[in-house]
Amino acid sequence: MNAFLVHAVRSREEVMVLRQEWEALLSKVDSPSIFLTWEWMVSWLETVFRETELFILTVRDSRGNLVALAPFYQTIFTLFSCLRYKTLRFVGDCHSGAEYPDILIIPGLESAVLKEISNYLFQNTNYWDCAWLPNIGTWSESHHRLAGCFEPTKLLFSRMSERTFSHIVLPATYEEYLQRLSRNRRSLLGRQERAVLRKSSIDISICETSEELDEHLEQLFCLHKKRWQWVGQEGAFVRRPLMKNFYRKMALRALENGWLALFSLHMDGVVVASQYGYVYNNVFSQLQEGFEPQAPAGIGNILRKHVIRWCIENKIQEYDFLGGYSEHKKRWLAEKRSGCHLFLGRKCIKNLFFALLPIQPSGRYVNQGIPAILGSSHG
Repeated sequence: MNAFLVHAVRSREEVMVLRQEWEALLSKVDSPSIFLTWEWMVSWLETVFRETELFILTVRDSRGNLVALAPFYQTIFTLFSCLRYKTLRFVGDCHSGAEYPDILIIPGLESAVLKEISNYLFQNTNYWDCAWLPNIGTWSESHHRLAGCFEPTKLLFSRMSERTFSHIVLPATYEEYLQRLSRNRRSLLGRQERAVLRKSSIDISICETSEELDEHLEQLFCLHKKRWQWVGQEGAFVRRPLMKNFYRKMALRALENGWLALFSLHMDGVVVASQYGYVYNNVFSQLQEGFEPQAPAGIGNILRKHVIRWCIENKIQEYDFLGGYSEHKKRWLAEKRSGCHLFLGRKCIKNLFFALLPIQPSGRYVNQGIPAILGSSHG
């Protein structure tokens, strides 16, 4: 029988030396993503929440090999402005655009490892009252792994709320993709690009060197702000200024690893649209975009069409819109995927308020603490 040792990583120094083992473990799991990489987590710790109370659980077998990792951190939720709750969250979740939290476990060891993690958590209840794990992709069974860290019989409540995501499964050729679009969609995209080309030249560039990264990022931030100001809002980079810091740090690491996909559309030499994403495990994850609202109609569509073509030509299998599903995404052949937010709490008296009332952490009665409150929602 396998014997496992669970250890809580509490210091930055321990996280830094875990890099090679973290990467090796991630390469073996069923659903690796950019949001589970060591680079993502460390970039977040360096830019968003430097004072993080880490609670990263590592699981090793009898030979000392890392077989699982649950990257939690601790923060304080406040209910009704007076009741304080020690809450576990997923490292890298706020002010970053992260989706798809998951536990890294070597396939075949899930049941035994999750039991050990659960035993450890309930032997150390002084570290947590609740756990709040939003934006889970349920199609990958990650909700079962995350919930499995917490023994159901020892919980006072476990609440799951619906979340949707969307992605495009890309075919082998761009011509095949175009044929799958509706005739009206193909016609519209063609007309929009021809209308621009009659008056202007178009060039698509992708950031390839660290020397040009800052310029590309500033163009993205500026165009993203303009796009949202056009509809009377501020945009994520204004509402959550820490996000800019994270993007700068993570973009550089992603560029060094060949993961960054940062595109700009130039019209007569001027950048009028930008799209930011990562390529990891044959998936393009589209994080942010921006465009000049006074540019010709469809300029954002033109750029997305070229990015999708680039993905297909580079043998990328998915274009992931991440959170949300809309008619706009559907017209690009996006398929809806199910997801959820998971909120749970151990048995203790003060958790009765959460158990008895239909309260979500995202509601007005709960202050989510640092770093979540270091920014604002759309007003």
